[in-house]
Amino acid sequence: MNKVYLFARILHVVTGAFWFGTVAFTATFLMPSMAEAGPDAGKVMVAMRRRHFFEIVPAIASVTVLTGVWLYWRFTGGFSSEVMSSRGAIAFGSGGAIAIIALLIGVHVMRANSLKAMNTVGKAMGLPDGPDKAGMMKAAQAHRAKAFTAARVVAFLLATTAALMALGHYV
Repeated sequence: MNKVYLFARILHVVTGAFWFGTVAFTATFLMPSMAEAGPDAGKVMVAMRRRHFFEIVPAIASVTVLTGVWLYWRFTGGFSSEVMSSRGAIAFGSGGAIAIIALLIGVHVMRANSLKAMNTVGKAMGLPDGPDKAGMMKAAQAHRAKAFTAARVVAFLLATTAALMALGHYV
């Protein structure tokens, strides 16, 4: 078996597992816990930002998608329509399309709203108590809610993708 193929497949599976696991943990445990923590959750967000969480996870997701496209291209013999109509290729292709949608939602909704919430809270902390600060905190909460909803959607999409990828060789 080709070493490049094996490396790409290992990279795809490992980064995909990391991406799915991270999003599932975030949607199931981290975000609900941070909502309970209230304003103290800001400290966790700052620590996550310091560790480049909001850059590393999208980069890993992108590697997963790019290696997946290459593996799909290889599996289908260069996107041969005859092979792409096979059940296995349909399963892999559907999983890949869902993963691309998950990546887009993750970056443009989940990540974007998490950063907006964090930035809004940061600005609000410099204000004295009053209507301006309360309004900014309410806006931050709205961004957090959008990020949380997006995280749950992305986790579901990635679970669906994982199931399709697991079944692709067997259908």
